[in-house]
Amino acid sequence: MAGKLKGAKDGVPFKKGKDPRRNLSGRPVKFFTTMKQAGYKPVEVTDCIQAMLGYTVEQLQEIMNEKEDATVLEKGVAKLLFNFVITGDTTDLDTLFHRAWGAPKHQVEHSGEVKTNAPVINILPLRGSKPTSE
Repeated sequence: MAGKLKGAKDGVPFKKGKDPRRNLSGRPVKFFTTMKQAGYKPVEVTDCIQAMLGYTVEQLQEIMNEKEDATVLEKGVAKLLFNFVITGDTTDLDTLFHRAWGAPKHQVEHSGEVKTNAPVINILPLRGSKPTSE
């Protein structure tokens, strides 16, 4: 496939100026970065997540849309949980769980042996050097 650019859609480079494939606003800010910028501590975020996991869909909608005295944290967590219920996308839910309870530990089994197909090379001592006793 000569002439095609790696990663470009249909091998066409970006146009200068406006190109619908470019994201000029940059990567969106993550939820927890937004909460940190708003002045919340990690413990407060975790407590809010744990409390709101038991809410019904109607309660989440009320917090997102109608509740005037809801904090930014409550509205943000409610929005993430509501989007999970509607779309079924677990990405945000995984992020919330990892924030509240930590990422699960991954177990790796290892027998202690390292097998390799590399040849063994015996190195002889240089002339004039004394052999070492083991």
